[in-house]
Amino acid sequence: MAAPLIKRLKSASDGTEITVMAPPQVAAVLRLLPDVTKVIATPWPHGGLQLGSRVAFGLRLAEEKFDAAYVLPNSFKSALVPLIARIPVRIGYVGEGRRYLLTRWLANVKSRVPMRTHYLALAATNAPDEETGPVRLVQSESEVSAVATRFGIDRGRPIAAFCPGAEYGPAKRWPVEHFAALARLLHERDQEVQIVLVGGPNDVDIGSALTRMTVRPVISTIGKTTIEDAVAILKAADIVISNDSGLMHVAAALDRPQIALFGSTDPSHTPPQSTRATLLWLHLSCSPCFERTCPLGHLRCLNEITPESVMAAIDRGPVH
Repeated sequence: MAAPLIKRLKSASDGTEITVMAPPQVAAVLRLLPDVTKVIATPWPHGGLQLGSRVAFGLRLAEEKFDAAYVLPNSFKSALVPLIARIPVRIGYVGEGRRYLLTRWLANVKSRVPMRTHYLALAATNAPDEETGPVRLVQSESEVSAVATRFGIDRGRPIAAFCPGAEYGPAKRWPVEHFAALARLLHERDQEVQIVLVGGPNDVDIGSALTRMTVRPVISTIGKTTIEDAVAILKAADIVISNDSGLMHVAAALDRPQIALFGSTDPSHTPPQSTRATLLWLHLSCSPCFERTCPLGHLRCLNEITPESVMAAIDRGPVH
């Protein structure tokens, strides 16, 4: 979602160099963006101010002598480091009383515009999103083949990648039972298809449950991969089925055919940036609620997206 802004800033001048500061799990993906010159992984866990560490980090960053900083998160602490680093131009949205930490600020809009548009506005141009072109991650075919071989994935057979996790919470996770039923439907149609599970360490329990439920064996890479490995597996896939998650956006940036399943969130706010994506969302009166768990206790927004409807969407092709 930030990649279009990066692309626009890079295109402003042939000599522009883009350094991105991000948490380690995000930094690994950013290193695959061709418009990024350098990535600095931050050392801070989620939550907490970590003031001493941020001051020391900012002082080290001052040696880089950056010309401008674009602060994408709305937190006070995210705007603190560029100030300490003495970056002369600091641009971001107002939030958490940080207006005086920025040299140019924008007011947050109340309506939920697409996040890529929200970030692009920081570049202070009126050019449409389309002018930035599609977001693409770059990874060599040799890397993809090496990762596939390591996990026993046969690139000569169809590959369906399932991404059953979502860090945000259960209200963004399609039921494991539905993923298992979809695996059965795919195997019934084509016995050669390989179901590959992709996810991070926090998805291990979900992956184990799904593996137990499937009739035919699946290849679970959940909790066994680096971010770069996961990207390679998604790039090798013929179809990706995912919740609204980081891996959904990775699949879009790899230009893979995909089915994106939305529950408590709004697909107009954080859609995959791909013309090859099919978005499934039921438009229930109670959604989007943006809650981590279903406040009504029924999770109809995801329970009622049936495996058969996902199978039909795979056959139908991209529909938004």
